[in-house]
Amino acid sequence: MRTLLAALLWLTLVNVEAGDPFNGHRIYGEHCLQCHGDDGSGLLVGIPDFTRGEGLLKSDLELVEQLKRGVGTMPAYQGLLSENELADVITYTRTLQ
Repeated sequence: MRTLLAALLWLTLVNVEAGDPFNGHRIYGEHCLQCHGDDGSGLLVGIPDFTRGEGLLKSDLELVEQLKRGVGTMPAYQGLLSENELADVITYTRTLQ
């Protein structure tokens, strides 16, 4: 019970908002599907396989920053998608594991 209360207090203080996987699915379909595939397994060599958790072993904050900057052949999404939209996509890709 103490652990649960401590976690709830921490979430309240830090103002953590969970991403929306349904909106993330929509955005994924528009911006990610062509390279990462419908199931997240990656269609090209060197593309992370989300079904195996590849590329998702970082905090959401780190992943948001990575998506903003772009990595390798993945374009930068800074100015194209909001931080909330990026968080939604991350939440969705975590469901593919």
